[in-house]
Amino acid sequence: MLKKILTYSATFVLIVSLGLYVYRAIALSKIPVEDADLGTEVVEIILPERPGTKSLVLTGPLIKPLVFAVNMRTPGIKSLDWDELINVDFTADVRVTARVEADGSLEFDPIDDVYCPGHAKAGEMVSNVLKSWKYTPFKTGILIIRFNVGAVGKKMTVDVSQLQRREGVDPDIPLKNGKLYLVKGSLKSSEVRIKSW
Repeated sequence: MLKKILTYSATFVLIVSLGLYVYRAIALSKIPVEDADLGTEVVEIILPERPGTKSLVLTGPLIKPLVFAVNMRTPGIKSLDWDELINVDFTADVRVTARVEADGSLEFDPIDDVYCPGHAKAGEMVSNVLKSWKYTPFKTGILIIRFNVGAVGKKMTVDVSQLQRREGVDPDIPLKNGKLYLVKGSLKSSEVRIKSW
C-alpha cells in the first residue's frame, strides 16, 4: 500500500513539474527579443569596507552596447501603414528579400526580390516604404521581411538570421537588435515574429 502511494506521488510530482516547465518555456518564448535583454550596464562596484581592505573600489569605462535597428534619423523615412495595407489587399502576402549594405540602407529589386504573387498592389506599397528604411550601420547581409495580412497569429516576420556584424565594428562591444521595423496602425507587437537564428 505504501509503495503504491509513493509511486502515485512520484508520478504526480513528475507530471506537475513537467507541466510547469512547459508552461514556463511557452511564456518565455512570447517575450519579444528586444525586451528579453536585461542589459549589462554597471558603472561602479563599491565593496563594503572590511578589516584589512580599506574599501576596494572597482571602476571601469561604461560599455554601451551597439543597437542594430531602424535609424529613425534617416531623412524621408516612412512607416508602413498597416491599416492602409489591409484596405489595399486584406489577403496580401508579400515577402521582400533585401540586402543591408554597409551604410545600413536596404537594397532590393522591386521585381526580382519582392515576392507577392497575386498581390501586386500590396507589393508595390510595401516596396515603396521599405526603400526609405535605413538601419544603423552595424550589420550587413540578407534581411527577409514577410507581411502576411490574412494570417492568424504572426502577421509579420523579420528574419535577421543571415545578418553578420559589419567588418570594422569592434567585436568587443556587445551588439543587440533593437526596433527592426517601422509599422503604424493596428498591427500588434505580439503579431510580429523576429527570427534571429
